[in-house]
Amino acid sequence: MANLNSLKPTRKVASGGLTGAVITVCCWILKDRWRIEVPGEVVAALTTVVGFAIAYLVPSAAEDLVAAPAIANEPSGVGSSS
Repeated sequence: MANLNSLKPTRKVASGGLTGAVITVCCWILKDRWRIEVPGEVVAALTTVVGFAIAYLVPSAAEDLVAAPAIANEPSGVGSSS
């Protein structure tokens, strides 16, 4: 299980989800206002690809990052230069 500071979504997760909602509403506006029908499969693909890209590009906030635990009892052969 991931080690999280809180249950609130990280900036990356929130931006990806918000992107999906914005794309869905934009496609609805295209249909409602200009009668441009966008197939559901295309809306789903746009949501997935653009949501992933936005979430990838958004940096993590400092409070989202959790320090990795120190490794106890590291074997002597790992990381030694001898």
